[in-house]
Amino acid sequence: MHQRLSCFNPKQEKIFNRRFSQYRWTKIREKLGLCDFKFHDLRKTFGSVLAQNGVFTAVVQRLLEHSSPDLTN
Repeated sequence: MHQRLSCFNPKQEKIFNRRFSQYRWTKIREKLGLCDFKFHDLRKTFGSVLAQNGVFTAVVQRLLEHSSPDLTN
């Protein structure tokens, strides 16, 4: 099951804007009872799930805003 790279709009806005603050993330974690869960943990899980489901590295790289495919892998 592979995603087509051509389906990814290069002008698509980012998933989270720069106003997504540590305060908001802390409130979300507290509400869910995830005291030690870091936002980066969520990013790593997201990337891993995409890769395990056959999404191309280039697509995962764009979604995670990584500078290179090596960093994504």
